[in-house]
Amino acid sequence: MTVGFRKKNLRKLYEKHAFCQQKLDQAVCRKYIQRVNLIKAARDFGEFRALPGLACHLLEPKHRGFWAVKLTGFYRLIISVDEDLNEITIEDVVKHYGD
Repeated sequence: MTVGFRKKNLRKLYEKHAFCQQKLDQAVCRKYIQRVNLIKAARDFGEFRALPGLACHLLEPKHRGFWAVKLTGFYRLIISVDEDLNEITIEDVVKHYGD
């Protein structure tokens, strides 16, 4: 699949490991890079979504059209998917529940 990044910093988190570790907890950084690699390796969104341990789910109603993917206990990767289900855009990394 194709991966896009909504913001330059999200791409930099993926491409520059040292930058990622400065901005995110080490475990969150590792999972972020791992999840992006899983997206790239998947044939389509259905295959990615079916992978165990991701807890991939559609967000509603406030964030309609976005999906959340588990990174760690409290952190989620927010993504959007194109109409053809062949491209995912990394939208954000957020702390779940605001804790």
